[in-house]
Order: sequence, then C-alpha cells, then structure tokens
Amino acid sequence: MPPAPKHSPQEQEDMILCAAASCISQTSLLDFTMSAIAKEAGVSIGTLYKHVQSKEDVLVALAVRMFHRLHETFAKALELPLTTPEKIIAVSLINPNKTQCYIFDSHLDALVNCEAILRRASPRWLENMSQSVDAISQLFAGHWQRAMDNGELDLNASDATLDEINTACWSLHVGYTQVVLRHHSRTAKEMTEPLPYPLPADDLLVRNFKRLLNSFHWRQPLDQPGIERALAAVIAADLR
Repeated sequence: MPPAPKHSPQEQEDMILCAAASCISQTSLLDFTMSAIAKEAGVSIGTLYKHVQSKEDVLVALAVRMFHRLHETFAKALELPLTTPEKIIAVSLINPNKTQCYIFDSHLDALVNCEAILRRASPRWLENMSQSVDAISQLFAGHWQRAMDNGELDLNASDATLDEINTACWSLHVGYTQVVLRHHSRTAKEMTEPLPYPLPADDLLVRNFKRLLNSFHWRQPLDQPGIERALAAVIAADLR
C-alpha cells in the first residue's frame, strides 16, 4: 500500500482548527472534546496536542482566525474612496455575515475575553491572539494618523489624542454590539429571531458615531450625505 499522505505542520494545524470549528458547530463551545477534534481531523491525539494543548487553546486559536478575518474585512472598508469619518461609518454599516468566520463568532468573542479561559491557554496562542487584536487596533490608528498627516483631522484643535479617538470609536463599536447581542439573547424566542443586522443608515450606533466623530476637528465633518455615500460604497464593495 502507498504511504499515507503527509502534511506539513501548518497543514496539520489548519486541519485541526477546521475540525474544531466543525465539532463546536455540532455541539457547543463548552461541550466539544479533544478526541472528537482529533477524529474529525484524521490525526492522532498526540499530533493534536502538538498544536493545541487544551480546550482553551482551541478556543483562542479559533479566535485568532476570527480576528484575522475581521482585520481583512475592516482593511477593505478602510480603503474605500471616502473621507476618514465616512470610512469609520462604513465599518459600522458592514453586514456581519461578511466578517463571519464561524456561526458562533459572537459567543467565541465573549468567551475568549474571560479571564478563566485566558489563564489556561498556552503562551503561544495567547501571544498570537494579542498580535491579531493589536493588528486591528493599529489598522485604525494608521488611518487616524494619515488623516492627521494630510490635514483632514486636527487633533490639536480638538484638544484630543490619537489614542483617545481610536479607543472611543472602538469602544463604541464593540460596546454597542455587545448590548445588541445581550438584548437579543434575552428577548428572542429560542434564539431563532434574526439579529438586527446589517444596521440601517439611521441606526442608533450610526447616529452616535456621527456625534462622536464630529466632536473632533475635521476639515470635512460627517453629514447625512456622507453617511449615504458610505452606505453606497459598502454595498458596491460587496460588504453588505
């Protein structure tokens, strides 16, 4: 018989994480087993533990993939032919299905921010997750910086800092998403009702973003036609 096909370490890791996502989809983020992942991936349990040492590692490793997908989608939105405030609004108008890596994305995001999970994950995967999150933050910070460099944004006139605007916008986006998910989980019958996404152009988040962004000193403040341009650009880029 011919020898079994061999896979590189990276290929093995990809197989394992794809199998993990499949097993979680069939059970839950809490009920999956390492043996089931190994069986699904077609690898030995020893090979599995060379890549992920615990269930917590599995969750963090999947989160790394999720954050990479977010980075790719956000980068695409931030390259749209819009002003910087319009680009930020465009990000909030993206259909989450376009950023979805797994059907359990939102629950995974909440779980991997739990201290109990992080304490049991290995340093390698924790570092990978930290780098993937930092990459998203730096992506937005880079756009703020370019807006300052080209005169589109004057933070000195706004008496603000780059970290302040970056943190404020990111907190508003993430915080609002968590509020929507929590409200949905409490009110939707058997979680069968669709989430209120993608957001309409006059959604509460969009209105709050407009208010926040216009508190800074822009050469061209965000207005309703700008929001409509952002919406049209998001649709044209197949992000909605």
